[in-house]
Amino acid sequence: MAFLMEVVHIISPATKSNFSKYVSRYGEVAIPLMEESGYEVLGAWECLTGILGRDMLLVRCESMGQFEEASSKIAAEISSGRIESLQSLDLNMEEEVQYGYPLSDHISNQKADAIEVSSQICVCIRVNLSSSNYMAALEASKNSAQDSAQNSGYELTFSYGAASGRRGSFTEIWTARNAGEMERLTSFSPHAENEKLLKLIDSMTVEILKPLPYSNIR
Repeated sequence: MAFLMEVVHIISPATKSNFSKYVSRYGEVAIPLMEESGYEVLGAWECLTGILGRDMLLVRCESMGQFEEASSKIAAEISSGRIESLQSLDLNMEEEVQYGYPLSDHISNQKADAIEVSSQICVCIRVNLSSSNYMAALEASKNSAQDSAQNSGYELTFSYGAASGRRGSFTEIWTARNAGEMERLTSFSPHAENEKLLKLIDSMTVEILKPLPYSNIR
């Protein structure tokens, strides 16, 4: 079973120039290291809403064994000074890591093939609920997700459940198919009219994401 890792970095001081320097150096140093070590970089985004100076990275390994092997290789390379140029930026970099698994019933193809979209914008939807309602909520979300994929102008690019942190939550990342959909970003919610789902969940949050240069979703 594929294993996913979601990594969020918070950069401070969170000026635009500092974030740009970080993105440039991360793409030069960290991304090649991750790919060489065995991680498959699915997507990387700047978070345009919420905390300033934040990015999100989604990577995949084919199994827990491959993940542990890749992590060991990365740790060894870091110890040898491989990412010293990233660490020398004199920025505060906090890192938050969550683990997950693909929800294959939500989307048939979650590969890292590059997806070109003219809008340069994605929407991240996080659904939180109790574990006892989890399976019922996933089932309830399928119809509205399928309807939105067909009628909204957005494509469900990734969908994954949480394997760490708060259990009973799942995340969807939607990509606008064309630039015209950007005008509807603030109102886009694939499950807004799904009363059955909304009765089961505790909360739902929406974030606007901008693909970074090294993202396979760009």
